[in-house]
Amino acid sequence: MNNLSVALNGVKIACKILAIPEPKVYFMEHKVLPNPEITGMFLYDEYEIIFNEDWVLNSEWIEVIVTCFHESRHAYQ
Repeated sequence: MNNLSVALNGVKIACKILAIPEPKVYFMEHKVLPNPEITGMFLYDEYEIIFNEDWVLNSEWIEVIVTCFHESRHAYQ
């Protein structure tokens, strides 16, 4: 399983645990993000999670899962 699939499944699992609807998930290149250091972010008004695609592809899967859970927690709040 590649890290893009890990991210999608991580959000799905986190939302199931938190009993919330799944936000839309998008992957963007680091150059189009407001800060290229961003790993992921939750957009409240759009109910979306945006991942830094370059970071996801080059990170350990466990770091991707941690970010999925972190961003999904923002959706829960």
